[in-house]
Amino acid sequence: MTAFGRVVWLTIVGAVLIVAGWSLPARGETGSEPEQTGVEVRLAGRLHEDGRIEVALQTWWNGQWSRGVFPSRRYLPADAVNGRWLASAPVRATSFQSQVRLSVEYPRWDGADGPGELELRIDGQRYRSNCGHLALEFEDERLRLRTRDAACAEDKPLAAHRLAIPTGQGRQDVRIAARRGAGRVQLAVQHREGSGWSERLIPADSRLPERMRVGRWYHTFTVVLPPPPAALSGQLHRAASLALIDGDFQIETDDRRFHGNCGVLELRAGEDAILVDSMDAQCAALTALATICGPDVHERNCDVQRNHAYEWERAWLQLGGAEGVRLELSEARALVDAIYRDYFPNRPHPPRVVRTSGDGTHYDAARHRIQLADWAMTLDAVLHETAHALIDSAGVDDPGHGARYLALLLELWQRYLPIVDTNAARTGALAAGLEVEDSVRPLLMRVRGPEALRDLICDHSLRSERLCRSLAGELDAGPMDGSAGGLGGSLGELWWLSRVDADTGVRETTLVRESTEQFNGVSLARLSISCESDDQLELAIWWRDLDAVSPRLSFRIGDGSRQSARWRTFSGGTWSGDEWAGHQALDAASFLQALNWRAAIAGALHVQFAQSRRVHRASFELRGLFSTPVQSALVRCGAERPARDSNAPIVDWGRFGADLWWGVAEDDEPPRTYVVSETTISGTDREARLQLECQQGELGFDVYWAVDEELARTVVYQIAGGPPQREEWTAGWARWGDVEYKWTGPEDAAGLVAELAWAAQNGGALVVEAHERGNPNRRYSARFELAGIFATPVQPNLVRCAR
Repeated sequence: MTAFGRVVWLTIVGAVLIVAGWSLPARGETGSEPEQTGVEVRLAGRLHEDGRIEVALQTWWNGQWSRGVFPSRRYLPADAVNGRWLASAPVRATSFQSQVRLSVEYPRWDGADGPGELELRIDGQRYRSNCGHLALEFEDERLRLRTRDAACAEDKPLAAHRLAIPTGQGRQDVRIAARRGAGRVQLAVQHREGSGWSERLIPADSRLPERMRVGRWYHTFTVVLPPPPAALSGQLHRAASLALIDGDFQIETDDRRFHGNCGVLELRAGEDAILVDSMDAQCAALTALATICGPDVHERNCDVQRNHAYEWERAWLQLGGAEGVRLELSEARALVDAIYRDYFPNRPHPPRVVRTSGDGTHYDAARHRIQLADWAMTLDAVLHETAHALIDSAGVDDPGHGARYLALLLELWQRYLPIVDTNAARTGALAAGLEVEDSVRPLLMRVRGPEALRDLICDHSLRSERLCRSLAGELDAGPMDGSAGGLGGSLGELWWLSRVDADTGVRETTLVRESTEQFNGVSLARLSISCESDDQLELAIWWRDLDAVSPRLSFRIGDGSRQSARWRTFSGGTWSGDEWAGHQALDAASFLQALNWRAAIAGALHVQFAQSRRVHRASFELRGLFSTPVQSALVRCGAERPARDSNAPIVDWGRFGADLWWGVAEDDEPPRTYVVSETTISGTDREARLQLECQQGELGFDVYWAVDEELARTVVYQIAGGPPQREEWTAGWARWGDVEYKWTGPEDAAGLVAELAWAAQNGGALVVEAHERGNPNRRYSARFELAGIFATPVQPNLVRCAR
């Protein structure tokens, strides 16, 4: 075809497509072919008679542009505020995607001899676990594999695969962003990232023409969307399907589907089942996900409750303060003998109890033997395995951790661990979806075991004074409240104190870890976990000999990725005769959950912050942090506090550094909530303060200026670098402490506050300019950083006020 013929042909095709509503110029507006790492898109808009702009997008697929993709919410209002981005509803777009085949095999289920390890195959490459443990973690387009070291004590990396090469076709959520400004409309696109959205991707030429014909589509230049997260698919030894969908693992077996969280899946191999864990919704701690039985295990005999039963058991033992009562081997044997003979007094041989050097702990029915690893030499583990021995000896048909087993375990707790609330534990099991029988088999024949246990425990009262008193029938005041006075102790750089306030009767508990870094023989920082008289769990980092700290704290737990967040700050604290400043976590419970998980594999917490061109660093070992005698008191912190009324205001005070603070004035009726950001007036050393407040059910916004003369009502402000806006505000004066301020603020603050909250998501700033009344040449300007203003604990109060 000649050049002239090609032009004629394109002209004809273009005319036909314009009539159809789409103007489709030739691809190549960006000048080069992009690599197939995702999908190339272009955005389009057309004008309607009412002034609205309709937006859509197209993808370049199989050598041509797709049909228009139209979100359900796709119209930019004619009166949209200049400079403000608005977003369409999400739509699904086809994209190139990395797709990988994965298979986890368990040779033992096929009758193979050997140690019983899991084998993983990824696109032809093969890996083997150690100690029956295999972890899969998907992050940053990499699939990381972990297992145990030779001693089965700590995690070690196994392999890492980068899954960034597109090998197939997938779909992902995208949305169109649009804003008006300078007489033209600008378009951009975003794609889904986790639970949120990516930064806006803006084409090289992203603006629609200033003059647009009604009904005609106009297009931007192209932009390349990155591919969606890699998709893995395969099998878990023919017993279940295994897939990675939108960055999270999914297992499907026997018409049941289990969804993991946070790109984490951990597998633990057993004789007849694989226990599967994933992270909780907050990505803070591992939680039971599923129990996958072998392909040859009859459904009726599949111990499907095992993994969730383990989790339920740990939680209730910890809540009751009944975990970790250590026993010697002779004591464990005496206890098993006493309990077993309560149920089978005429049997000649109770189970034999042996201590193993490995990690495995179980009841061996063929040998009538209880095997205990070093970590399982505890009262609760002995009761767990004894329950298995009783079930087996009675000939009860139960698949390991079924409804009958849990009923018997609860009975053992009631008799031998009376500090556990068994009625509440039963209710908790049912609420967690576990099946628990009402009746117990085998039936109790005599009651001598508790006496033997009491003799055993009370000879070693430091192990569990509460349990000793409970077995004697004394009243129980809850974990850590079994003895008068206080409980203190230390272990190296870890120390603790728990005492009851003589005036209030409230227990106050503090646990402290000194930092690894030292200077002149003393630590540079301290990590404290405490439950004070307000029954509120708190976690703080204390920095020795500092006057103040910046609110932005960077931290890394173990070998995980480094994170950064705003923490509360405090200063002027005195401890052991030294001056301290510090950081306090906004959500101590969630942060402690993450630490608790890493402590199980002996990690460390690394923290740092920058201030005055200096970086302050500290590290805290996690080993032993959650196994002190005061752990049960910290676990129960806040457990008995009544649930907060969802309509009641949050009462909180604090600050992010020296220039941002918040609080609630409880003496006001109703309580007044405020958030204040402080800066300096440009070119001066005088202060300017921005205050958001909820007072008498109305949302207020004011800027306070430390100047001498009254201010005019005309104010110019600029949000996040957008166009300057001139408005008439109210003005007046007020006293703040000993300083008189002149203030300015809009009569209706809701619209402006909403725009500021939007801009704050990207860390924008607000610049405000005011001038003296009657003297427009005397101007004052202040710049307020928006980061953190809408991230305080009292933000829900302001949100409800705005409604």
